[in-house]
Amino acid sequence: MPIFRFMLHGTGIQVRGEAGGFFATRWVRALSVEKATDKVVELVQKEWTSGASSHLSPDHPPTKITVEDCRRIRLREAIMTPNRGSTIYSGESAPDR
Repeated sequence: MPIFRFMLHGTGIQVRGEAGGFFATRWVRALSVEKATDKVVELVQKEWTSGASSHLSPDHPPTKITVEDCRRIRLREAIMTPNRGSTIYSGESAPDR
């Protein structure tokens, strides 16, 4: 089954009382890029509402998760890449978009 790696951008969280967001890289297995996209967005949304990252912004889960980049990868690359963690920003450190 194909493996896809995604760069995601989440917005709508609260960081130290300020509006913020995060970037995350995740990989998933799916038969198509469309199914992989649905799967990865659901996975990260769940992570921020009831999973490992939910304590970081308990009252403000992400309101939007956008795919910044997606590409197919080989199994070896997936095995060597952590599939967890986020880079969080808030306030003045928000990226210009």
